[in-house]
Amino acid sequence: MKFLSKYWKALVAILMAAASVPLFLKAQSRSEEYDRQQQNLNTSIAAVQAGIDANSSYAGVQGAIDGELERLDASRRRLYDRFPAALLEEDQIRYILYLEEVFGGEISFAFAQEMPVATLSDGNYIGGMTFTLNYQTTYQGFKDLVTYLASDSRVASVRVATLDYVQEQDIAAGTITLTLYTVSANEYEPPEASEHDTGKGTIFE
Repeated sequence: MKFLSKYWKALVAILMAAASVPLFLKAQSRSEEYDRQQQNLNTSIAAVQAGIDANSSYAGVQGAIDGELERLDASRRRLYDRFPAALLEEDQIRYILYLEEVFGGEISFAFAQEMPVATLSDGNYIGGMTFTLNYQTTYQGFKDLVTYLASDSRVASVRVATLDYVQEQDIAAGTITLTLYTVSANEYEPPEASEHDTGKGTIFE
């Protein structure tokens, strides 16, 4: 007891010091966490500022970029307008009939189905329709047909062409396999079908 009464102040100081150790460690842990958060925040702020500075350096050319994008869109639109949205059966018949007018011959063919060829950057796609045409015409008609196909912007490629020519009768015959493009960006317009006047309203007139 004498020992305790003599050194009680020292014992209280030791006990208080021992009790403060967990509080000190906890405070130190919180301080380290705060420092880490502060460092992460500073890093984020620096990254954002770097992005702002980079964007600001292009501010002077933003107008030029917008103009180029408009010209690009207009160019894409002109390209799309050169191709139909689709070639349904009635369109295919009209196209083949027109080719017959071009070279003054006859064509037989099977209807073609559209197959995707490529997906464009704006989400539209280019389709391809491959025809095999069996033709019969004159030699000059064959040359006229080849000349037309070479200038037809819808033709992707002439894959195969054969020619059998009988000079005595001036008959040129063979097959041509060609591919036509379609573009999904366009709106389909069906061919016009005008009504012809038959001359009478009823059979009794």
